[in-house]
Amino acid sequence: MRNSNLGSTRVTRVGERVLAVAGFRCDCLPPSTDEIQRKACFGATPKQAREARALPNPVRHAMTPTLQVFLIVSAALFSIGLLAALSRRHAIFILIGIEMMLAAANLNFIAFWRFGPRHQPPTGVMLAIFSIAISAAEAAVGLAMVIAVYRHYRTTNVDQFDQLKG
Repeated sequence: MRNSNLGSTRVTRVGERVLAVAGFRCDCLPPSTDEIQRKACFGATPKQAREARALPNPVRHAMTPTLQVFLIVSAALFSIGLLAALSRRHAIFILIGIEMMLAAANLNFIAFWRFGPRHQPPTGVMLAIFSIAISAAEAAVGLAMVIAVYRHYRTTNVDQFDQLKG
């Protein structure tokens, strides 16, 4: 069964509204009743919206991240991962901390590739992808070891692992 709402006049009206929102004028069709009512209520043309900015910027240009921003974020991520790996007592949290440190290293690889000299092969991206593959294998093996230890000791607290014999 064919939908009667998909006629050509409806499609042209929608296209006309899209052009009006984008700021283009379309004089090929007579104005619709919605447009006539809107012009009578709000005036001829709506005012353009102000440009949205994330942070106030005196230069009024888009704020682009620099290498320093990426290195600060990476250092913070690595520090949080190191703190999680050294201070936690559960094996799962230690694995999460190690994964956070690997993510910080991947961020450094990508940042130094992005802000390096132009026209170079994407070595940073390749190293990051290789590191992601290695960290996925590390997480799988680490979780398998945690499950095996949990079955034997009934805990994931690493302080209670005083014997590692089967």
